[in-house]
Amino acid sequence: MINSEFETKLAEIQTLVHQGMSALAQAERMLEHCQQRWRREQENVRWEAAGPVVAACLTVVSARYSVGRDQLLGRSRKQRQTWARHVAMYLVRAIAGEEISYPTIASEFNRDHSTVIYAVDSVQKRADREPVFARHLETLKAEATAMLVAGAGTAIPGVSEWDPMNGVVSAA
Repeated sequence: MINSEFETKLAEIQTLVHQGMSALAQAERMLEHCQQRWRREQENVRWEAAGPVVAACLTVVSARYSVGRDQLLGRSRKQRQTWARHVAMYLVRAIAGEEISYPTIASEFNRDHSTVIYAVDSVQKRADREPVFARHLETLKAEATAMLVAGAGTAIPGVSEWDPMNGVVSAA
């Protein structure tokens, strides 16, 4: 008698544990689904922000370096085109900061995120060594930012007006 009661209670406990495990597994799947959806939404927000910033940087760099936009986005490894591409990647990161991730910039340029990290570091190191080049980068950044503000008004988070000579005039 005691043995059958014990077996019955044990079977009930096993059923409850199984139901609990199933519920836990279902909750974990739902959580993972929600996290993936949230990540996609965040990435969509970043993509929306990346488009105008990348376009402005490509336009400015293309004009200054006499390299076509298609060459900046292309696969060429010619030094002139590669350096111009690196400068454009640097400008995107300099203007947007962490608002646009390295993987997002990489996707815009059809590259891997490690390439973007390398490009940003290379350009920054040269700017640190050469003050003239650093001023050149500031000029490019000012031109691209002015293009963004003139074109979209709110393309740069926190900036409502931009003066190319003095930087931010007023914050949003």
